[in-house]
Amino acid sequence: MKERKTAEVISALEKKGFRLVREPNHKVYELYVNGKKSGINTWVSHGRHIISKAILNKMAKQIKIDNKEFDNLIACPFSYEDLVAVLQKKQCL
Repeated sequence: MKERKTAEVISALEKKGFRLVREPNHKVYELYVNGKKSGINTWVSHGRHIISKAILNKMAKQIKIDNKEFDNLIACPFSYEDLVAVLQKKQCL
């Protein structure tokens, strides 16, 4: 997984069903499924313009998917439906 721009990651998350739910010190994005909170969320720092590989790995773990799946989520071949299907298969939803 390569470093990515924060705006690119946020845009991809929002396109895949994540909504900004909290913004005190960090932005917290939570996945909504069928209009309801799923309990799957990740944090994005306010001050960073580039997100390091290490932080992207942590974000993937927070979302309960592997690094390759997260990379595909950001790069866009992975749709909202694909994400929900993977999380259901892993019994995270």
